[in-house]
Amino acid sequence: MSSLLRKPFGTHGKVHEITAQSAGWRYVGFSLYRLREGERIGEVTGSNEIILVMVEGKA
Repeated sequence: MSSLLRKPFGTHGKVHEITAQSAGWRYVGFSLYRLREGERIGEVTGSNEIILVMVEGKA
């Protein structure tokens, strides 16, 4: 069970990145960003499908 616990590696910007490879999964990865008001981020997705989920705050 302890292998499921991942600590954030920062307090701002990209604070979590779990790839399918690092988690031992086949397809799904996960990244979490903590942004300040008005801040934007960008990622190169290539041929990957992505979904954006707001965890807190408002758009």
